[in-house]
Amino acid sequence: MRPTTKAKQRLWVHDLIVDTHAGHVSRDEIVRRLYVLLVELRNRPPIKRSDPCSVPTTADVKARILQLSAADPLMAHQTIAERIGTNIGRVSEVLAGKRV
Repeated sequence: MRPTTKAKQRLWVHDLIVDTHAGHVSRDEIVRRLYVLLVELRNRPPIKRSDPCSVPTTADVKARILQLSAADPLMAHQTIAERIGTNIGRVSEVLAGKRV
């Protein structure tokens, strides 16, 4: 029986360790069980991500972010993001100097 959840996988590995230390399984059985677990744990293909909903960070967007921040240094990043139509992460990156 193949594990299907992380909790079952952990229990499955625990049982394999216990059985191995007790001498209840052969080397071939250990290899077979580990292979089954490897197949179960392999990376699955990524699911399709949603389309981006904010404007790309262009030089113009960067300039507008810096302009709004300079005009009102106490303006919240969320307010700047809403006015420009981008997300708060892009605003934070531009103001921290991480976006070109």
